[in-house]
Amino acid sequence: MTKPFIVPNSQEPGYSYVVRHPDYLDGVLPGISDCARQTLYDLFLRWARENPSENGMGTRAFDSVTNKLGDHYTWISKADAEIFVNIYGSGLDSIFEEYTDKSPGQQAPLAVYSANRTEWHMTEFAAYRGNRYFVSLYDTLGVDSVKYVLNHAEIEILVCSIDKIERLLDLKEHTPMLKVIISMDSLDEPAKNLVASEVSQDTVSKLRDRAKAMGITLTDINAVVALGKGKPTSSHPPVPEDICSITYTSGTSGTPKGVISTHGQFATSANGISLVFTIEQPCTFSILPLAHCFERLSAYFTLYHFGSIGYYSGKIPNMLEDIQALKPTFIAVVPRVLNRIYDKISNVINSAPGFKGFLARLAVSQKLRANEGASSYTHFLWDLLVFNKVKMALGGRLKCMAVGSAPMDVNTTKYLQTVLCTRIAQGFGMTETNTCGMAEITCAQPSSSCGPPMPGMSVRLRDCPEMNYRSTDQPCPRGELLLKGDAIMSGYYKNEDLTKETFKDGWLCTGDIAQINPSGTISIIDRCKNIFKLAQGEYIAPDYLQIVYDRHSLVQQTFVHGDSNRSALVAIVVPDPETFVPWAQNLVGNSSAELAELSSSQQVNEALLRSLIEHGRDKKLQGFEIVRAIHIEPTPFDIDKNQLLSSTLKLKRHFAAQYYRETIDNLYDTLSA
Repeated sequence: MTKPFIVPNSQEPGYSYVVRHPDYLDGVLPGISDCARQTLYDLFLRWARENPSENGMGTRAFDSVTNKLGDHYTWISKADAEIFVNIYGSGLDSIFEEYTDKSPGQQAPLAVYSANRTEWHMTEFAAYRGNRYFVSLYDTLGVDSVKYVLNHAEIEILVCSIDKIERLLDLKEHTPMLKVIISMDSLDEPAKNLVASEVSQDTVSKLRDRAKAMGITLTDINAVVALGKGKPTSSHPPVPEDICSITYTSGTSGTPKGVISTHGQFATSANGISLVFTIEQPCTFSILPLAHCFERLSAYFTLYHFGSIGYYSGKIPNMLEDIQALKPTFIAVVPRVLNRIYDKISNVINSAPGFKGFLARLAVSQKLRANEGASSYTHFLWDLLVFNKVKMALGGRLKCMAVGSAPMDVNTTKYLQTVLCTRIAQGFGMTETNTCGMAEITCAQPSSSCGPPMPGMSVRLRDCPEMNYRSTDQPCPRGELLLKGDAIMSGYYKNEDLTKETFKDGWLCTGDIAQINPSGTISIIDRCKNIFKLAQGEYIAPDYLQIVYDRHSLVQQTFVHGDSNRSALVAIVVPDPETFVPWAQNLVGNSSAELAELSSSQQVNEALLRSLIEHGRDKKLQGFEIVRAIHIEPTPFDIDKNQLLSSTLKLKRHFAAQYYRETIDNLYDTLSA
């Protein structure tokens, strides 16, 4: 690809030069003045009015009598989606008029608490119609954080799936401002989806009584739509400067941070990714939480290209069945998902017996060799003989998978592109940038980079001398990644001090360490906030090491720890029950032993440690990066029970060190003995 544009005379002491996308040299996104793309509501209307009879948003068919999912999707057309948003939006106007002091068109929050589904997006765009902004809740926030968000954002009206009502009523004592709960599912009719089918009518009756006793108005979308039909209202569409959402992200410590995004900022991000990442009328499978910016950008990208969105059925174990029923052309994923797919496919191919196994392994090696150094992911012979069957696992029509949230191993990417016959493109974005940052172009060959800066985004690096990263490093400048552009957030809600701390002369300080590659792409290579020294002075980047050890076939999660007065690393290892249990049972010669018993076995511990050491060496870790003692933890790190994960499923290192302090001390005592 063309090398990036380096802004002349932009290098300063302690900073690299400024880099921009090669096709957008001035750092300004062209065409944003188009009135059909200035706000997310504009984007919705533009989508709905282009071929309005086409499929818009789809849900996997569900039989409420048998409580089983069907083998196809049912769709609402684009035209019907716009009609529904207008009527639903009118009903919301009546609700806000009755229960709040906000006048028509005045900005006010509306909370949404649900897994991905058609009603999630209908609620979002109905809110925009009245110039309201939404605050998304999700299970991984944890109970305490949900309470905090409801109070901090001053939520009075909330829309949720029926399975969330009970837990919201449980919080009422601690969330006094909450007045209205609107169920996405009917409170009167038989369940129309898998999630609602698990809530009985007897339970609904009790929820009604409980809400009434608490002073909460409990209703459903059907009732709100009826209000809208009876009292239509005029729309009050937003302007680019209006807030579209406040997205709460807790990070790894402290209370959640509310990222303020305006319509103009998110529309800029959607326009930018759509200019460099093109799939004609994509059929998108929506599986990552819509409460997070990455999946929202995936949806806006789909709307931009006049595509359709099919939502997963609400249960992760049904994901592959959902994909096969939908047959999508585009999916946004995270590395953890792709790594699991890789493990399953590679294990099947590597262990396949006979001629079929030989042919599959030959096909992988030959296709990898044929496409080395190229952007191609197809091969006329091996696809015909082998891989056209493999790709049917993901529906058979997939054209591209976008991956973000963490670095992706390039060899895993190449392997999956080979066997699935689809492009896997990596990118970088943050909640604070509305997912705008860098993105690989779809015609580029796989690499370890996140691609060049997106259109409208400027990138530079700041020296991080304590980690020995400098903008003057050769051959690649290295340092903390700084970003600037119209897609970046307005700031943190009700937290001016943190906002000032995060911005430096208009640049967003990401906390990530990056390098500018000779090809013009940007690679994330470290994290400057999560580092420590060992006794000999070596710097350790535990996040990277945890990614490496998590790739071990027997491992589900790891917490790598080191103390500045110690010379070695230790780790808490959560095993993957699916692979670990049979492996460990075979090791100890007891086929009935369970996970907890196997985890406490000294023989198993020593064998797993040896395997992890060998794995680390295979992955080219340096000697001081190899863990020297482990504790096998049968209970996974989570959000609610041991509270070791943040709302975005990142390990809370400080809390983990406290939680396992005694275990860590015992591991070091073992090493000293």
